[in-house]
Amino acid sequence: MRLRELDNTITAPVKVQEFSELERAIMEGGHCLEDEELEEGWKDWVAGGAMALSALGAQAGDIVSQEVKAGDTVYSIARDNGVSPSVLYKLNGFNNNTKLQPGQYVKVPDVYKDEKPATKQTTKPEIKKPSALRTAVNQEPAKATTTTAPTIQTITNSPLEKIVLAAAIKNGITGTELAAFMAQVAHESHDFQSMVEYGGSLDFRKYDIRYNPKKAKELGNKYAGDGNRYKGRGFIQITGRYNYRIASKAIGVDLVKNPALAEDPTIAAKIAVWFWKHRVQPKVDNWNDVRDVTKPINPGLNGLEDREENFKDYLAAMVSPTDKTSAKV
Repeated sequence: MRLRELDNTITAPVKVQEFSELERAIMEGGHCLEDEELEEGWKDWVAGGAMALSALGAQAGDIVSQEVKAGDTVYSIARDNGVSPSVLYKLNGFNNNTKLQPGQYVKVPDVYKDEKPATKQTTKPEIKKPSALRTAVNQEPAKATTTTAPTIQTITNSPLEKIVLAAAIKNGITGTELAAFMAQVAHESHDFQSMVEYGGSLDFRKYDIRYNPKKAKELGNKYAGDGNRYKGRGFIQITGRYNYRIASKAIGVDLVKNPALAEDPTIAAKIAVWFWKHRVQPKVDNWNDVRDVTKPINPGLNGLEDREENFKDYLAAMVSPTDKTSAKV
Protein backbone atom coordinates (compact mmCIF):
# COMPACT_ATOMS: atom_id res chain seq x y z
CA MET A 1 0.00 0.00 0.00
CA ARG A 2 2.74 2.38 0.92
CA LEU A 3 4.68 1.46 -2.22
CA ARG A 4 1.67 2.24 -4.41
CA GLU A 5 1.16 5.54 -2.65
CA LEU A 6 4.83 6.35 -3.12
CA ASP A 7 4.64 5.36 -6.77
CA ASN A 8 1.66 7.64 -7.31
CA THR A 9 3.52 10.47 -5.63
CA ILE A 10 6.54 9.99 -7.87
CA THR A 11 4.58 9.84 -11.12
CA ALA A 12 2.29 12.77 -10.31
CA PRO A 13 2.92 15.86 -12.49
CA VAL A 14 5.30 18.30 -10.89
CA LYS A 15 5.04 22.02 -11.58
CA VAL A 16 8.47 23.27 -12.56
CA GLN A 17 9.36 26.90 -11.99
CA GLU A 18 10.59 28.60 -15.16
CA PHE A 19 13.61 30.88 -15.06
CA SER A 20 14.87 33.48 -17.47
CA GLU A 21 18.12 33.03 -19.37
CA LEU A 22 19.94 35.32 -16.95
CA GLU A 23 18.48 33.60 -13.86
CA ARG A 24 19.63 30.22 -15.13
CA ALA A 25 23.08 31.62 -15.87
CA ILE A 26 23.39 33.00 -12.35
CA MET A 27 22.24 29.81 -10.66
CA GLU A 28 24.29 27.47 -12.87
CA GLY A 29 27.20 29.81 -13.45
CA GLY A 30 29.75 28.03 -11.31
CA HIS A 31 29.93 25.02 -13.62
CA CYS A 32 32.17 26.65 -16.22
CA LEU A 33 35.08 27.53 -13.95
CA GLU A 34 37.04 25.84 -11.25
CA ASP A 35 36.63 27.50 -7.87
CA GLU A 36 40.29 28.42 -7.63
CA GLU A 37 40.05 30.27 -10.95
CA LEU A 38 37.67 32.83 -9.55
CA GLU A 39 39.16 36.07 -8.28
CA GLU A 40 38.78 36.95 -4.60
CA GLY A 41 35.31 38.31 -3.85
CA TRP A 42 33.55 36.40 -6.61
CA LYS A 43 33.53 32.89 -5.11
CA ASP A 44 30.38 33.66 -3.14
CA TRP A 45 28.60 34.55 -6.38
CA VAL A 46 29.16 31.07 -7.74
CA ALA A 47 28.30 29.34 -4.49
CA GLY A 48 25.16 31.42 -3.95
CA GLY A 49 23.31 31.83 -7.24
CA ALA A 50 20.07 32.69 -5.49
CA MET A 51 21.80 35.45 -3.53
CA ALA A 52 23.22 36.89 -6.73
CA LEU A 53 19.79 36.82 -8.31
CA SER A 54 18.36 38.63 -5.33
CA ALA A 55 21.09 41.26 -5.61
CA LEU A 56 20.07 41.97 -9.19
CA GLY A 57 16.46 42.30 -8.13
CA ALA A 58 13.99 43.36 -10.79
CA GLN A 59 16.80 43.57 -13.35
CA ALA A 60 17.44 39.83 -13.34
CA GLY A 61 15.56 39.08 -16.57
CA ASP A 62 17.23 41.77 -18.66
CA ILE A 63 20.20 41.10 -20.90
CA VAL A 64 21.97 43.53 -23.23
CA SER A 65 24.97 43.29 -25.53
CA GLN A 66 28.29 44.97 -24.83
CA GLU A 67 30.97 45.57 -27.43
CA VAL A 68 34.39 44.13 -26.64
CA LYS A 69 37.18 46.72 -26.59
CA ALA A 70 40.89 46.08 -27.01
CA GLY A 71 42.27 44.52 -23.83
CA ASP A 72 38.89 43.34 -22.55
CA THR A 73 38.62 39.90 -20.96
CA VAL A 74 35.70 37.97 -19.55
CA TYR A 75 36.95 38.92 -16.10
CA SER A 76 37.22 42.67 -16.83
CA ILE A 77 33.76 42.80 -18.45
CA ALA A 78 32.28 40.87 -15.52
CA ARG A 79 33.93 43.27 -13.07
CA ASP A 80 32.60 46.32 -14.97
CA ASN A 81 29.09 44.90 -14.80
CA GLY A 82 29.29 43.75 -11.18
CA VAL A 83 28.74 40.03 -11.83
CA SER A 84 30.74 36.82 -11.58
CA PRO A 85 32.64 35.86 -14.77
CA SER A 86 30.89 32.50 -14.56
CA VAL A 87 27.61 34.28 -15.38
CA LEU A 88 29.10 35.58 -18.63
CA TYR A 89 30.49 32.12 -19.43
CA LYS A 90 27.00 30.65 -19.06
CA LEU A 91 25.15 33.43 -20.90
CA ASN A 92 27.47 33.34 -23.90
CA GLY A 93 28.37 29.65 -24.01
CA PHE A 94 32.04 30.42 -23.37
CA ASN A 95 34.59 27.93 -22.07
CA ASN A 96 38.03 28.29 -20.54
CA ASN A 97 39.63 28.52 -24.00
CA THR A 98 37.44 31.41 -25.18
CA LYS A 99 39.36 34.49 -26.30
CA LEU A 100 37.47 37.72 -26.87
CA GLN A 101 38.10 39.81 -29.98
CA PRO A 102 37.67 43.61 -30.28
CA GLY A 103 34.37 44.40 -31.96
CA GLN A 104 32.74 41.21 -30.72
CA TYR A 105 29.51 41.56 -28.71
CA VAL A 106 28.87 39.62 -25.52
CA LYS A 107 25.69 39.24 -23.48
CA VAL A 108 25.76 40.95 -20.08
CA PRO A 109 23.16 41.63 -17.36
CA ASP A 110 21.68 45.10 -17.73
CA VAL A 111 23.14 46.50 -14.53
CA TYR A 112 22.46 50.09 -15.68
CA LYS A 113 18.77 49.45 -16.29
CA ASP A 114 16.70 52.53 -15.45
CA GLU A 115 13.33 52.35 -13.75
CA LYS A 116 10.49 51.63 -16.11
CA PRO A 117 8.61 54.80 -17.03
CA ALA A 118 5.27 53.22 -16.22
CA THR A 119 6.41 52.40 -12.71
CA LYS A 120 7.61 55.93 -12.09
CA GLN A 121 4.43 57.46 -13.46
CA THR A 122 2.18 55.35 -11.26
CA THR A 123 4.15 55.67 -8.04
CA LYS A 124 5.34 59.28 -8.06
CA PRO A 125 3.34 61.81 -6.05
CA GLU A 126 0.94 64.10 -7.83
CA ILE A 127 2.70 67.19 -9.13
CA LYS A 128 1.14 70.44 -7.95
CA LYS A 129 0.57 72.63 -10.98
CA PRO A 130 -1.54 75.66 -11.91
CA SER A 131 -5.21 74.86 -12.49
CA ALA A 132 -4.95 75.52 -16.22
CA LEU A 133 -2.27 72.83 -16.43
CA ARG A 134 -4.09 70.26 -14.27
CA THR A 135 -6.64 69.50 -17.01
CA ALA A 136 -3.75 68.01 -19.01
CA VAL A 137 -3.03 65.34 -16.38
CA ASN A 138 -6.49 64.63 -14.90
CA GLN A 139 -9.29 62.59 -16.40
CA GLU A 140 -10.48 65.30 -18.77
CA PRO A 141 -10.96 64.47 -22.47
CA ALA A 142 -8.01 65.22 -24.76
CA LYS A 143 -10.14 67.87 -26.50
CA ALA A 144 -10.40 69.87 -23.28
CA THR A 145 -6.62 69.94 -22.93
CA THR A 146 -6.02 71.33 -26.41
CA THR A 147 -8.60 74.07 -25.97
CA THR A 148 -7.75 75.28 -22.47
CA ALA A 149 -4.02 74.76 -21.86
CA PRO A 150 -1.88 77.81 -22.64
CA THR A 151 1.01 77.42 -25.05
CA ILE A 152 4.14 79.42 -25.83
CA GLN A 153 5.41 81.32 -28.82
CA THR A 154 9.04 81.07 -29.83
CA ILE A 155 11.41 83.78 -28.65
CA THR A 156 14.53 83.30 -30.75
CA ASN A 157 12.67 82.02 -33.82
CA SER A 158 15.47 79.49 -34.21
CA PRO A 159 14.59 76.28 -36.11
CA LEU A 160 16.04 74.35 -33.16
CA GLU A 161 13.76 76.18 -30.74
CA LYS A 162 10.73 75.32 -32.88
CA ILE A 163 11.66 71.62 -33.03
CA VAL A 164 12.05 71.13 -29.28
CA LEU A 165 9.00 73.27 -28.48
CA ALA A 166 6.83 71.19 -30.83
CA ALA A 167 8.15 67.95 -29.31
CA ALA A 168 7.38 69.13 -25.78
CA ILE A 169 3.81 70.19 -26.63
CA LYS A 170 3.21 66.93 -28.51
CA ASN A 171 4.19 65.02 -25.39
CA GLY A 172 1.82 66.89 -23.08
CA ILE A 173 4.16 69.52 -21.61
CA THR A 174 2.10 72.70 -21.40
CA GLY A 175 1.52 75.91 -19.47
CA THR A 176 3.98 76.95 -16.78
CA GLU A 177 5.75 73.60 -17.04
CA LEU A 178 6.38 74.29 -20.73
CA ALA A 179 7.92 77.66 -19.84
CA ALA A 180 10.16 75.91 -17.28
CA PHE A 181 11.17 73.28 -19.85
CA MET A 182 12.01 75.83 -22.54
CA ALA A 183 13.97 77.97 -20.07
CA GLN A 184 16.20 75.01 -19.23
CA VAL A 185 16.84 73.75 -22.77
CA ALA A 186 17.50 77.33 -23.92
CA HIS A 187 20.24 77.67 -21.31
CA GLU A 188 21.74 74.23 -21.95
CA SER A 189 21.95 74.87 -25.71
CA HIS A 190 23.24 78.46 -25.34
CA ASP A 191 20.00 79.91 -26.67
CA PHE A 192 19.76 77.16 -29.32
CA GLN A 193 23.15 78.01 -30.79
CA SER A 194 25.02 74.82 -29.87
CA MET A 195 24.10 71.17 -29.50
CA VAL A 196 27.52 70.12 -28.15
CA GLU A 197 29.24 70.96 -24.88
CA TYR A 198 31.93 73.58 -25.45
CA GLY A 199 35.56 72.49 -25.15
CA GLY A 200 38.29 70.42 -26.75
CA SER A 201 39.28 66.83 -26.06
CA LEU A 202 41.60 67.91 -23.22
CA ASP A 203 38.72 69.72 -21.49
CA PHE A 204 36.75 66.49 -21.25
CA ARG A 205 39.42 64.75 -19.24
CA LYS A 206 37.26 65.87 -16.33
CA TYR A 207 34.93 63.02 -17.31
CA ASP A 208 37.65 60.49 -18.16
CA ILE A 209 38.47 57.39 -16.12
CA ARG A 210 42.23 58.07 -16.41
CA TYR A 211 42.17 61.63 -15.10
CA ASN A 212 39.08 61.87 -12.89
CA PRO A 213 38.02 58.33 -11.91
CA LYS A 214 35.50 59.49 -9.31
CA LYS A 215 33.53 61.65 -11.75
CA ALA A 216 33.93 59.07 -14.51
CA LYS A 217 32.41 56.40 -12.27
CA GLU A 218 29.44 58.68 -11.51
CA LEU A 219 28.84 59.07 -15.25
CA GLY A 220 29.37 55.39 -16.07
CA ASN A 221 32.48 56.16 -18.16
CA LYS A 222 34.58 52.99 -18.15
CA TYR A 223 37.14 53.33 -20.92
CA ALA A 224 39.87 55.79 -21.81
CA GLY A 225 38.36 58.39 -24.12
CA ASP A 226 34.81 58.03 -22.78
CA GLY A 227 35.04 61.56 -21.36
CA ASN A 228 35.27 63.13 -24.81
CA ARG A 229 33.13 60.44 -26.46
CA TYR A 230 30.18 60.99 -24.11
CA LYS A 231 30.45 64.74 -23.53
CA GLY A 232 27.33 66.86 -23.20
CA ARG A 233 25.09 66.86 -26.26
CA GLY A 234 21.61 67.88 -27.29
CA PHE A 235 19.04 70.28 -25.86
CA ILE A 236 19.46 68.88 -22.36
CA GLN A 237 23.20 68.14 -22.68
CA ILE A 238 23.15 64.49 -21.59
CA THR A 239 26.62 63.50 -20.39
CA GLY A 240 28.35 60.18 -19.68
CA ARG A 241 28.07 56.61 -20.97
CA TYR A 242 25.38 55.75 -18.40
CA ASN A 243 23.01 58.51 -19.57
CA TYR A 244 23.67 57.76 -23.24
CA ARG A 245 22.90 54.11 -22.58
CA ILE A 246 19.57 54.55 -20.82
CA ALA A 247 18.53 57.28 -23.28
CA SER A 248 19.27 54.80 -26.08
CA LYS A 249 16.86 52.30 -24.56
CA ALA A 250 14.22 54.96 -23.98
CA ILE A 251 14.11 56.36 -27.53
CA GLY A 252 15.22 53.30 -29.50
CA VAL A 253 18.41 54.82 -30.97
CA ASP A 254 21.90 53.43 -30.29
CA LEU A 255 23.59 56.48 -28.80
CA VAL A 256 26.30 54.41 -27.10
CA LYS A 257 27.68 53.24 -30.43
CA ASN A 258 26.84 56.50 -32.21
CA PRO A 259 26.98 59.27 -29.57
CA ALA A 260 27.02 62.07 -32.18
CA LEU A 261 23.39 61.20 -33.00
CA ALA A 262 22.45 63.03 -29.79
CA GLU A 263 23.27 66.25 -31.69
CA ASP A 264 20.57 65.60 -34.29
CA PRO A 265 17.76 68.08 -33.47
CA THR A 266 14.91 65.57 -33.81
CA ILE A 267 16.69 62.93 -31.73
CA ALA A 268 17.87 65.56 -29.25
CA ALA A 269 14.27 66.72 -28.77
CA LYS A 270 13.18 63.15 -27.95
CA ILE A 271 16.01 62.84 -25.45
CA ALA A 272 15.10 66.15 -23.82
CA VAL A 273 11.45 65.19 -23.41
CA TRP A 274 12.37 61.73 -22.07
CA PHE A 275 14.85 63.23 -19.61
CA TRP A 276 12.31 65.82 -18.46
CA LYS A 277 9.53 63.32 -17.87
CA HIS A 278 11.66 60.77 -16.02
CA ARG A 279 14.33 62.86 -14.31
CA VAL A 280 12.72 66.26 -13.72
CA GLN A 281 8.94 65.83 -13.42
CA PRO A 282 9.06 63.37 -10.50
CA LYS A 283 11.23 65.74 -8.46
CA VAL A 284 9.43 69.06 -8.96
CA ASP A 285 6.27 70.24 -7.20
CA ASN A 286 6.26 73.86 -8.32
CA TRP A 287 7.22 74.80 -11.89
CA ASN A 288 7.65 78.43 -10.85
CA ASP A 289 10.60 77.45 -8.64
CA VAL A 290 13.50 77.64 -11.10
CA ARG A 291 16.00 76.48 -8.48
CA ASP A 292 14.12 73.22 -7.86
CA VAL A 293 13.64 72.69 -11.59
CA THR A 294 17.36 73.17 -12.21
CA LYS A 295 18.63 70.73 -9.56
CA PRO A 296 17.85 67.47 -11.47
CA ILE A 297 19.53 68.94 -14.56
CA ASN A 298 22.49 70.70 -12.96
CA PRO A 299 22.90 69.90 -9.24
CA GLY A 300 25.49 72.66 -8.95
CA LEU A 301 22.90 75.20 -10.13
CA ASN A 302 25.32 76.62 -12.69
CA GLY A 303 23.79 79.39 -14.76
CA LEU A 304 20.82 79.76 -12.42
CA GLU A 305 20.44 83.48 -13.10
CA ASP A 306 20.26 82.89 -16.85
CA ARG A 307 17.74 80.10 -16.37
CA GLU A 308 15.58 82.41 -14.25
CA GLU A 309 15.68 85.13 -16.91
CA ASN A 310 14.77 82.58 -19.56
CA PHE A 311 11.81 81.42 -17.48
CA LYS A 312 10.49 84.99 -17.17
CA ASP A 313 10.84 85.44 -20.94
CA TYR A 314 8.92 82.27 -21.72
CA LEU A 315 6.19 83.09 -19.22
CA ALA A 316 5.81 86.42 -21.05
CA ALA A 317 5.61 84.52 -24.33
CA MET A 318 2.74 82.36 -23.07
CA VAL A 319 -0.54 82.68 -24.96
CA SER A 320 -3.87 80.88 -24.83
CA PRO A 321 -4.87 78.86 -27.92
CA THR A 322 -7.59 81.45 -28.72
CA ASP A 323 -5.25 84.47 -28.42
CA LYS A 324 -4.27 85.53 -31.91
CA THR A 325 -2.20 88.54 -30.86
CA SER A 326 1.58 88.51 -30.70
CA ALA A 327 3.08 87.45 -27.39
CA LYS A 328 4.91 89.94 -25.26
CA VAL A 329 8.65 89.17 -25.26
